[in-house]
Amino acid sequence: MSTRYLIGLTLALLVTSSVGCSRTAGDADRKASQTYDLYSRLGEQKLRAVVNDTVDMAATDPKVALDRAGKAAGWTATPQNVENFKRGLFQFVAAAAGGPQEYKGKDMVTAHKGMNITNDQFDAMMSHLQAAMDKNQVPPDAQRQLKQVFDGTRGAVVQQPK
Repeated sequence: MSTRYLIGLTLALLVTSSVGCSRTAGDADRKASQTYDLYSRLGEQKLRAVVNDTVDMAATDPKVALDRAGKAAGWTATPQNVENFKRGLFQFVAAAAGGPQEYKGKDMVTAHKGMNITNDQFDAMMSHLQAAMDKNQVPPDAQRQLKQVFDGTRGAVVQQPK
């Protein structure tokens, strides 16, 4: 397994197991096990549709400001870059959900360094995730788990004040 995959998976597991810290260790183990089961419950097709729909909606939303042109990171939302983003995001989410995919991208801190992403932009992206999950009829328990995977990256993605 690559280091990047392990970082992404570790982050997802930390988020999943830390929810409800007052629960017993057995509850945390069941929670982590449910996250692993998330991929098999949703399937690759539905999970890919959620990721693709999320990115498609975010790409045209000025509140997300996916196009980082002119920012330190200099990423531009060209059609090819957006497709690459979808592919990497799917790998990350699928691996965190217990799928066989290996996340081959950079760790979240490195990938988002210099992008100056704000909490408001992250929240706007999360609203598109919600819309994509609703559109693709993701059950409520799976929605909660997918949100945990995404929101678990907030600390690494959002530009922290210095």
